[in-house]
Amino acid sequence: MAMTLQQARTAVRTASGIDMVAGLWLIIAPFVLGYAATTAALWNDVIFGIAIVLLAGSREVGEGYRYAWPSWLNAIIGVWLIIAPFAIGYSFIQEALWNSVIIGIAVALLATWSALSTPKHSVER
Repeated sequence: MAMTLQQARTAVRTASGIDMVAGLWLIIAPFVLGYAATTAALWNDVIFGIAIVLLAGSREVGEGYRYAWPSWLNAIIGVWLIIAPFAIGYSFIQEALWNSVIIGIAVALLATWSALSTPKHSVER
């Protein structure tokens, strides 16, 4: 059973809204959790946190809910966050490691939900 346009819009905006919160947390986490002195972790979190907020936010405004590509890009960022502590060398900092992995999983799942909820062309407008 296909979703109505309103159901699709609500699902996209709900998933993207929660994704935005995850992105905002990622931006402030280095300061709150105390690993801001580790440059690789700090800049990875800030840069990708901003990207998550902007991409998820683009799905929240106007007709952005109709385009899945920002959510698919966020899903890729989520996967990056899972591997980043190992790839760029801050896996020895437990707070940064677990924050990155947990937020990465959340972002990947939320972004995938948002992308898969995008209205299909057959949905009446």
